Amino acid sequence: MSIDFNIFCQKYNAGRIRIKCRIDNETREISAEDLLPQGFCLLAFHSVYPYMYTYFRGGWFNWVNYDEHVVVNCPHPQGIAMYVKTNVKDKNKFVVEVMRTEGDCLKVHRVENNFTFDFNVEKGLFFALLDSYVSFFGVKSPQTKFSCEYNGKQVDYEITVEHSGCHYEL
Repeated sequence: MSIDFNIFCQKYNAGRIRIKCRIDNETREISAEDLLPQGFCLLAFHSVYPYMYTYFRGGWFNWVNYDEHVVVNCPHPQGIAMYVKTNVKDKNKFVVEVMRTEGDCLKVHRVENNFTFDFNVEKGLFFALLDSYVSFFGVKSPQTKFSCEYNGKQVDYEITVEHSGCHYEL
């Protein structure tokens, strides 16, 4: 059984994703479009998120110098390779730069495209919840309500997708 990654990419990027969570008796809501840099692919985000989170929490990768970048590939075999760079002056900002393309990217990412992520505690929560959506999506779970722990606090959240012209089952 082979995977058609073009359809896979279309499914992940075909709807307006909204994240609504409740933490400390307060409800917060944001869309993936408002959270991610304009036009950035959801699957590419899923690939770079663990590296941004590690840098944000003060970690580093022992195979590169402390202030350098890591190279991350999107899951599509004909996809893109990206540098994930920290900002030396502002550790809450990350730049993802497309360094290589292997084929026709659905989001039309091109070499030297740069995407800047602002990463603070609240956005970090939403990034984590969005990443969990990408993980659950492949399982085709009918579940839309989830619960997790973030920074020692219980978070209940709901993810909804408004599909735009692409119909498929979750």
